[in-house]
Amino acid sequence: SYAGDGAEVEEWRSKTAQAGRPLPIGMDEAITATTTNAADMRRGVLWPTYLSGGNLEWYIRAEDQSLEDFRRYSQLWTYTRYARTFMEANLPFWEMVPNDSILTGESTGFGGGQVFRKKGKVYAVYLPYATNSGTINIPTGTYEKRWFNPRSGAFEGSAQAVSGGAITSLGAPPSSASSDWVVLIEAIG
Repeated sequence: SYAGDGAEVEEWRSKTAQAGRPLPIGMDEAITATTTNAADMRRGVLWPTYLSGGNLEWYIRAEDQSLEDFRRYSQLWTYTRYARTFMEANLPFWEMVPNDSILTGESTGFGGGQVFRKKGKVYAVYLPYATNSGTINIPTGTYEKRWFNPRSGAFEGSAQAVSGGAITSLGAPPSSASSDWVVLIEAIG
């Protein structure tokens, strides 16, 4: 598992909060990035870390002190930009907490789904595999659900209305169900 697929960030967030001194959690040198593992880094490190409330630093072990041409890692930088842009544009992430337990029945690869929420306001759900997207338990209210493609950095498909107050199916993504997706659920009004 890559740094616990988000579990390590969640564990240390909880421990520091319980100690009365919540600290930001940064994943540094969690696993070596290569020129060929950007998709695995996206699925196992990037989104799980961000949607667990952490930040990260990529580590290029083989070229730690000699890397001169960063272009060979351009796919990793692109995926990181997509994730960061999504977080900054759509989430009050400084007010959000991880709560994976409200998501059930999703595909379990790469540690399963990640949920980052501001209860009753906004939910970001990362699904490393959306083959089985599962169900989510959100409070009573009217929400809008949109699918974000972490591979292209864009929302896809049309927004859908979702009612809270009951276990709600996330449904199928607009395409490529065997790939990873982010579901953004925002309260309307």
